[in-house]
Amino acid sequence: MNQQKNYDFLVKYTIVGEEKSGKSKFLNRLTENKFENNYDITIGVEFGTITITQRCVKAKLQMCNTAGQECFRSIGRQYYRDAKLVLICVDLSKESEYAIQQIKFWVDEANHHKDEICKLLVIGTKQDIQKCESEVKLACSEMHLQFIPTSAKTNYNIQESAVKSLQIVGIFKFFFKPQTDPIIPDSKTVKFKFCGSGDDTELLKSCFQEYNNQLCFQLGKQKVRFDKGNDIYVFSDEFDRYGASKAKVVICINPVKYVRRTLETDKPTFFVHSTDDLQLVFLRIRSFM
Repeated sequence: MNQQKNYDFLVKYTIVGEEKSGKSKFLNRLTENKFENNYDITIGVEFGTITITQRCVKAKLQMCNTAGQECFRSIGRQYYRDAKLVLICVDLSKESEYAIQQIKFWVDEANHHKDEICKLLVIGTKQDIQKCESEVKLACSEMHLQFIPTSAKTNYNIQESAVKSLQIVGIFKFFFKPQTDPIIPDSKTVKFKFCGSGDDTELLKSCFQEYNNQLCFQLGKQKVRFDKGNDIYVFSDEFDRYGASKAKVVICINPVKYVRRTLETDKPTFFVHSTDDLQLVFLRIRSFM
């Protein structure tokens, strides 16, 4: 008897990287929420699965972690077949020149064996002891590669990396394009505290940039930092009157441009369709903070 599947999409990933780059610890933290300090060598391949839901879309990830040692690479190459995404793990605790060299090697290796439609995502591991995050991020940008720093030890960006991967392969959708204006290091930081459903705040986060382990948005000579709190209530589909009542202002993430909704709230309400809209909205919201 066929069992009914409990997911909407099944997505296969392959994880590659040099020996001791943190692939297994990344996989274990993502799929089992476990971290162990001891090092166990991967023999051949190991597998893990996790199901992630966003905005009523449920995706099951099947991940294959390949051994980094050269003697096992011929075994791992067969797992590029049918993979939608290759996760390239690079150790951020290494010197930048070596880390970037590893990225280039594994990009060449993946491009040689993967299907044409298969995407790439660089996973920076060991971010808690990083030496070269900024250099690796710049190198990935120059190579037109998506990059996200993570730490299996602290659980930093582990779930976020899975969500980002599903956005890259088109299962989860980016609502916003990330802001392209560079973050100005010496600019004053203004904290905006957001609340709302997890899915809706994640949509808003997609236009922020990662800067010094924080999510920031450059707003003229100031940068807005994304924090959790009750100042700004964010929603897209379902409006929560109680959640909005605790906030100072309301942001409606509205996928249909120029369509306005009637809301039961006396709070200032802003409708956002794009990152450009958000720039103007943040300028106006700043006066309420």
